[in-house]
Amino acid sequence: MQKNILRVGFDLDDTIANHERARSYLLSQFPQEKIKSNSFTRSEIETFQENLYGTHLSLEASVMENAHDVLQTLSYEDGVELFIISRRMSDHSRNLALEWIGMHILEIPKEHIYFVDNDSQKGMLCEKLGIQLFLDNRENVLTHLPPSVTGVFFNPEDGDQDSSFNKVKNWQEFYQFYQDFKNSREIFSTSSSEQ
Repeated sequence: MQKNILRVGFDLDDTIANHERARSYLLSQFPQEKIKSNSFTRSEIETFQENLYGTHLSLEASVMENAHDVLQTLSYEDGVELFIISRRMSDHSRNLALEWIGMHILEIPKEHIYFVDNDSQKGMLCEKLGIQLFLDNRENVLTHLPPSVTGVFFNPEDGDQDSSFNKVKNWQEFYQFYQDFKNSREIFSTSSSEQ
């Protein structure tokens, strides 16, 4: 009997890669009033994102605490495939992401790393790849997932924020959620095959 494959997908930026140091540096270039009132123009936001993801600052990101250990553990599990689906718009920022992944996240094969131009494409790609569990730090991304994908909201900043999605505030909580998810699939699979 062939074992079911569990495909787990992850966002990259601010889910696996921690850009907080670079973000703080870039924000320090703006007046405090603009930061407090969150009154950035669309052009400022686009420039900010290009500076964060499309320059050497992208390579200076650290790995989120415990992300590497969890990814390594998952990569050793039989019947589990790991994927990264990241929204990076320019070829240059995509190449920088691949370089960062090559330095830090060896558990996910290059052929399982995908880039999209917008959030809705993440949901379509999850469906196409057969991903059943997807972790992202942006709740609005999860709204684009099809019903066949269980979305998990990664929110280390505000673990108490209400969400209509499954929510974790760190990688240990995600691993526990993953274990529960996997066990419930196995129980369902076992009871279905016994009928």
